[in-house]
Amino acid sequence: MPAVFAGIHAGYAAALKRAPLDDDPRRADDSRVRGFPTWLEAGHPAGDPLGDGHGRDFAVRD
Repeated sequence: MPAVFAGIHAGYAAALKRAPLDDDPRRADDSRVRGFPTWLEAGHPAGDPLGDGHGRDFAVRD
């Protein structure tokens, strides 16, 4: 994970631990959230997946 997102992810992971979820969905969710910034840094998505509808749709399909 890019260092710039590590603190954000740590806060999310702490909140996820308190969420009323079983362990498997919690692990799966954390894995997906942890992988997204890495994916963003590795590629050049078409559009801004966080701020543009077309970029978001393309990122989901990719």
